[in-house]
Amino acid sequence: MNPERVSTHRCDSHDNGLLSGPRPGIALASIALLPVLFGFDRYLPLGVAVGVLYVIPVLLTLWSPPRLTFVVACVASLLVVADVYLYPHDTMTWIAGLNRAFSLLVIWSTAALVYLRQRAERSVVVAHAELERKVDARTAHLAELNRHLEREVTERARAEQALQESERHLRRIIDLVPHRIFAKDSDGHFLLANRAVADVYGLTVEALIGRCMSDVHENREEAARMLADDRAVIESGVARLIPEETFTDVHGRCRTLRTLKIPYAIPGDSRRAVLGMAIDITEDKERQRRLIASEEKYRALLENAVDAILLANPDGRLVDANRRAELLLGYSKDELCRMSARDLHPPEEYARLQEVFRELANHGTTLVVHPVLRKGGEMIYCEVAAQLIRFGDQYVAQGIFRDVTERERLAEARLAQEKQHRDTLIREVHHRIKNNLQGVIGLLYRHVHAHPELEQTMASVVTQVQSISVVHGLQGQGEDTQVRLCDMVREITRNASVLARGEHAPDLQFAVPRPVIVDKEEAVAVALIVNELLLNALKHCHCELNISQVRIWVGQAGGVAEVRVTNPGCLPPGFDFAANKGCGTGLGLVRSLLPSTGAHLEIVQDAAEVRVSLRLTTPVVRC
Repeated sequence: MNPERVSTHRCDSHDNGLLSGPRPGIALASIALLPVLFGFDRYLPLGVAVGVLYVIPVLLTLWSPPRLTFVVACVASLLVVADVYLYPHDTMTWIAGLNRAFSLLVIWSTAALVYLRQRAERSVVVAHAELERKVDARTAHLAELNRHLEREVTERARAEQALQESERHLRRIIDLVPHRIFAKDSDGHFLLANRAVADVYGLTVEALIGRCMSDVHENREEAARMLADDRAVIESGVARLIPEETFTDVHGRCRTLRTLKIPYAIPGDSRRAVLGMAIDITEDKERQRRLIASEEKYRALLENAVDAILLANPDGRLVDANRRAELLLGYSKDELCRMSARDLHPPEEYARLQEVFRELANHGTTLVVHPVLRKGGEMIYCEVAAQLIRFGDQYVAQGIFRDVTERERLAEARLAQEKQHRDTLIREVHHRIKNNLQGVIGLLYRHVHAHPELEQTMASVVTQVQSISVVHGLQGQGEDTQVRLCDMVREITRNASVLARGEHAPDLQFAVPRPVIVDKEEAVAVALIVNELLLNALKHCHCELNISQVRIWVGQAGGVAEVRVTNPGCLPPGFDFAANKGCGTGLGLVRSLLPSTGAHLEIVQDAAEVRVSLRLTTPVVRC
């Protein structure tokens, strides 16, 4: 019911009924009627009960406030009594008194009745108001209940819609699952099934729900077995995993399933059921069969291979080996499977082994020659052809080891023989170059004897050629064709002393704890530099008759070798070798021959001596 309609109907009935409020017009009429009745009463005989007419104003106060009723009754009573004394009549006194007393009785009885009527009406009004209040409260409560009910109905409709949408979403999800999901009661009736289950029976999901499995499954033995498994799970209340079971679909194809069955309680039903999920592993079984056959085939090839074969994880841990590997390395298969690839190689081969594994991971194949340690510590050389292969469920590195120790020994012997032939040839070439340079020096000496005026000019040329000859002579002497700094300085000093024609050779000292080898590419340049420095010291020595005052010191500390030449004398004013100031022809040649890296020349004045220091480092020398 509409609460507004009830309230409107209630208000209309109240306005049209007898229960109405005070009316000011009627109250004024009742008061105005009193003097009219009093005047009328004066002209009537006293015996007539005119006082009864005063009941009319009293009755008119029925629609006036209660106080006005008593006021009108009092005024009417006074007028009735006053009419007796103010206007005496010829009527007998007792009759007039009786008449007036009757009038008063009627007036006050009417007033009392009006008062009681007003009081009753007020009670009715109060009761009516209370009833209206209760009706309004009840109406508001009903309206609130109505709104609450509407909200509950709306929320319930939304919840049902959401539940239906959730059920549809869940249905879509389980239908998308490729595995078979189902629920059956103890009699084998399908309570739940996804599309995968319905497809194997050639039915829709709606058509399958409620059907018994024994009615839709064509293979009776399979159906009986599956229903027995269902009842066992329901009765025991324990989940059961069936690793493998056969299943024949509607097309007669036999599949292999892995099934999990779980006890399931039907919501709102006392019956017990089973919830299951079956995974089709037919393809997995076929792949496993092929893998086993492939592994057996690989195992046969592995054991019958003529080369040693080892398998290792990507981290280098050995996982398998064939019989040839046991014979080659001297370890048993069990021992090898407890080892790492690092254990088969010397420590200096570890870095290269890691590089091989990285290249194998990037490119899949490698071919290298490794030194390999056998069980007794004997080292052999093996050519290892490695590649990544799938072994079981993982990728491993397969290394085919072929013993090439004899081949490597022959190769080393051949290289050593070739090196010996090459060194012999190089020494012969250096020896011939030295002999040719000696012939050139002899021709120059003959030319100097024939032309004495050119002796000073040709001396520098002769010493330079002799320095070059010294280098080739040193390279042609030893077995290793190496040039040692001490031998070079000693020969250059001896040649310079002969050329200077002095009685004493310069003072030559060595402080070299180990040989200093001069690079072959820089040997000629270093020899010419040392030669020019020594000739320059002899040339500018102030004590020309005592050349022993020229001191040559060769030392080595760490990776630095030093040739120091000291002679009495003074540097010319403004001399600066670094800025090429004051340098003559000889020092100019030294500047041009000085290597850009690995060589540093310093010329300083030390009291009355000039000290020249040539410091050599890598790559010019190797200490």
